[in-house]
Amino acid sequence: MHGRVVLALVACAAGSFEHLHILPDNDALTELWFIGDLHGDVGCARQWVARSGLVAFDAAGPRWTGRAGSALVFLGDYVDKGVHSSDVLALVRGLVEAFPDRVAAIMGNHDLFLYLDATLDGSDPRRPMRMSVQAYPYSFFHPEEYAASPFTAKRDDDGEVLDALLESLLFVYETRATRKVLVPTPSAPAPAGRGRVSLFDVAPRFRDDGALAAKVAGRLDEWRVAYAAGLRDSGLVDFLRARPVVAIVGDALVVHGGLPPEYATAALPALVAELRATPWANLSTAAMRLAAEATQDRSFHREGGCAAAARVLAQRRALGAHRRRPHAGDGVRELCGGAVLAADSSLSRPFRANGNYYCAVANHKPGGSCDTPEARAARAPSRR
Repeated sequence: MHGRVVLALVACAAGSFEHLHILPDNDALTELWFIGDLHGDVGCARQWVARSGLVAFDAAGPRWTGRAGSALVFLGDYVDKGVHSSDVLALVRGLVEAFPDRVAAIMGNHDLFLYLDATLDGSDPRRPMRMSVQAYPYSFFHPEEYAASPFTAKRDDDGEVLDALLESLLFVYETRATRKVLVPTPSAPAPAGRGRVSLFDVAPRFRDDGALAAKVAGRLDEWRVAYAAGLRDSGLVDFLRARPVVAIVGDALVVHGGLPPEYATAALPALVAELRATPWANLSTAAMRLAAEATQDRSFHREGGCAAAARVLAQRRALGAHRRRPHAGDGVRELCGGAVLAADSSLSRPFRANGNYYCAVANHKPGGSCDTPEARAARAPSRR
């Protein structure tokens, strides 16, 4: 098993959650592989899929090579931090479509936020984070995604714009100002107040050069609008919308984050179905809350988490009792007497190398720093 968060809530008898099954012949599945948190790293995605032994990538396209009863489940967070988010989405969509009886994909919180940014107005109050996540200077979109994307027009001065933006975002990290600096543009505004300020007002490159600040803000806005349109036109937004936030695969109840006990009721399948088929603007409040909780909740990992897991199982004993134990060394933790399986693999290279620090991708280095000439000089041995 490989993935970020796998919650296998093991119960004793089959029950009423059959509508959450996302692969046909669910009862025949005997071997499950989970891959999570690829975060815009398409090379890493292909590597881990091939390493599972379930899929071979040939010139004619992907070919299923897994054993009978095996299945592959992507656990979400396909986007952000890396610079090939749309490519990862296209890869996962292609595998789901090529092998609909063996490959499934659920939604993570970053995927949810990208879907919202591509479909809602940037100031829509129905967003879980009350603003476009692209307005935050951390953990979300790397600007190089916009500059390299096939969805955006290319200009001769894109490099200049990108360099100024990366340098200014790095300034935010160096001054530890990530909680108070926002990156607003007309298409992704950010509310004022609460001690928050705009990157274009405080970063030295922009503070000292108003024309450059206006140019970069305008280009970033153009990139955001074009990228969102590209996601919609390519059908990737529809693919994201159709990902379940809660699913049953084999004998595992799979979520990216968690499932508070109050959601483990007979209403759960209908809410999941609503989320998969209904635009966010038309969702019920209950469905919106489920999306936020299932993709972000971490209560199973905290004090009292085993009691919460037990309450979920006590309310709906929906899953079979048989499952393969995770292989040793896979980073899978068994919690609550084996009722909860949790894995945090951080598979994407940009994530492991702190790509959310907005270093230029070619200069990502493990440990959280950009590989600048100054950093290389600091690491160089003394020649005494």
